[in-house]
Amino acid sequence: HSFAWWLAAVFGARGLFRRFFAPRIALFATVIFALAPCHAIPLAWLANREALVSLALGLFALGHYEDFRASRSLARGAAATLLFALSMAGGEYGLLLAGYVVAAEVFARDAAPRPSHAARALGVLPWLAPTVAYLAVRRRFGYGAAGSGFYSDPTQAFGEFMSHAPRRFASLLLDGWLSLDGDGLRALGGWQVGLLLLGLLILLAAPVHGAISRLDDRAAGRATALLTGSVLGLAPALAVSASPRLLAASMLGVASTVAIVLNDAWFAPRAPEGALESAHAPRGQFTAIIAYVLGFLHLIHAPVTSWVVGKEIGFGARLFAAHARSLGKRAGAAEAPSEAAVQLVRAPNAALFMPFALNARAEPPRRWRVLARAPHVLATREGPRTLVLAAPRDVSLFTTEDGDVFGAAPMSLGSVLRVGDMSIEILEVGAEGPQRARFTFDRDLEAEGMVWATETLRGYPSVAPPEVGFGAPFDP
Repeated sequence: HSFAWWLAAVFGARGLFRRFFAPRIALFATVIFALAPCHAIPLAWLANREALVSLALGLFALGHYEDFRASRSLARGAAATLLFALSMAGGEYGLLLAGYVVAAEVFARDAAPRPSHAARALGVLPWLAPTVAYLAVRRRFGYGAAGSGFYSDPTQAFGEFMSHAPRRFASLLLDGWLSLDGDGLRALGGWQVGLLLLGLLILLAAPVHGAISRLDDRAAGRATALLTGSVLGLAPALAVSASPRLLAASMLGVASTVAIVLNDAWFAPRAPEGALESAHAPRGQFTAIIAYVLGFLHLIHAPVTSWVVGKEIGFGARLFAAHARSLGKRAGAAEAPSEAAVQLVRAPNAALFMPFALNARAEPPRRWRVLARAPHVLATREGPRTLVLAAPRDVSLFTTEDGDVFGAAPMSLGSVLRVGDMSIEILEVGAEGPQRARFTFDRDLEAEGMVWATETLRGYPSVAPPEVGFGAPFDP
């Protein structure tokens, strides 16, 4: 099913490339788009299929939108509006196509004389109407994310959104143009990612500008619009922790631009020896080198990266399923919804998915508690119902880094939070957040139905709370 949506997206992109460019450029662009690593996660991770659904419908919407711009046909406009609406109904990835609509009205040179501002405003209606409706419904019913380090909703936490935006923007551009898997940049600091992007832009500027300028006027306008749209369309993606899975829409412009550079360097006619250089001749050895690097990255490295990402997700999924079966049996959730209360002393990674994987009906246990997400935790037993957890110095019990699905609300020293059958008192706060907290339950820690576990590199082994007056470390 996911591959069918991916194939539909590839055909949608192919239709746009063939509409705008010569057949060889369209072929290169289609291959680059189809094999890009940005499709690997939506193909391998079932929960991310909506990216392919939105993309496929959105690309066909762009095709009808182009027909509407050229003819102002009400039928084409209605078809574009409907497909844009379906794209956004498939998932918010439909918003990532906005850059192409805006850029087309600014850079595409199809009509002479150029359309007026009023005509351009009218031209974006097939996209603008469903977008406004989508955002209105989203606001009316309170959709969106809050309290997360993974999602930074600009309508609810603008400051947090802006603090993450520069790093996310640079990472997405690098992932798209270098066909990366998203993990290689995580170890770099923000300034290192910024310098890497600056260097990439300097290297690509002359070859890209030269290749586009040697196209005919209409194709050059379309190439500029697609390149610009691929950058503008990243704006909504900055609300999410950077990942190649956000780049499928942006790859439309990246693929076309890379294809134009490859065609310009490899196939443009050369002037006869001794004659003046043709207006369409490549710019020289530097452009040829850049073209070979881009060709390697997008025609060789990209499909290998996509395959590796898919294999890694498959391995991780099988390992996760094995861990879920083991923990589910211990929680008594193999056949029916469990009455158990599962307490994970520390679990940095699987807190989001694991409770829904403990039985075949995806029904979580009655209680699912992740007490801490720090890499190392010391647990001290103060009483039959009380456990104190402490993280290392300058480490928070509840991490809130970019990429953490769950964030922590601001908690000051002495704060007391009540969560279901448990209260939490903050005993010590450091620069990164709470470092020590007391967890008091409404029943004894060894009471029937209390299942204790922790997350390690080997899975979720059972653990026992320490004896009263004693402590125990919990590590990866």
